[in-house]
Amino acid sequence: NHALGMVLFDAGKVSEAIAPLEKALQINPGFTAARRSLASVLSAAGRADEAVGLLKTMLGESPMDRGALLQLSFIHIEKKQFAQAAEAIGPYLAQHAEDADFLNNMGLALRGLHQSEEAYKVLRRASRLREDDPMILTNLGQVLVDLGRPAEARPLHEKALSAMPADAHILANYGACLVALGDKDKARETLDAALAADPNHADALAARVKLGA
Repeated sequence: NHALGMVLFDAGKVSEAIAPLEKALQINPGFTAARRSLASVLSAAGRADEAVGLLKTMLGESPMDRGALLQLSFIHIEKKQFAQAAEAIGPYLAQHAEDADFLNNMGLALRGLHQSEEAYKVLRRASRLREDDPMILTNLGQVLVDLGRPAEARPLHEKALSAMPADAHILANYGACLVALGDKDKARETLDAALAADPNHADALAARVKLGA
């Protein structure tokens, strides 16, 4: 049932993936991989509150469960609950200061809390640990734009884009950087590509509307 659920999820059949995963947990309630998978699927299906509840149950049993903490922090970031994300990440980072995934999420949380200088420091640490990670690179680039340093951000976004050329998040971030640099034509082209990859990408939509025709 767990394998079937993930096959359906990977095929884009998010809602259909829930029942097999729930069945797997009925058979074996302690099946950790199935619980994490179900949390991911519930979040993707727009049932983030249920995913958070499941992850918090797991963390009640094992407070330093890396996978559950990482998922929980990501859901909070997606919901723009940045203080909750930072609160979830903090204790783990205190014990695992060189975990690039947690540093990345902490950087996103701090950026959401408008603590750009601290976000920059954290994301720089993450980028030193994983120099070629496209998501860390583009997130660091976002913070540099926030700090008024778009010229430094541009090569980071371009390096990220070379690794994931069709990723809407990276394209949207690069587009915002180009807007800050005043390269409006290239920004329009980049933001249009972001919206082709994800027509509902909120940041790309907002930036594209501001640019106009």
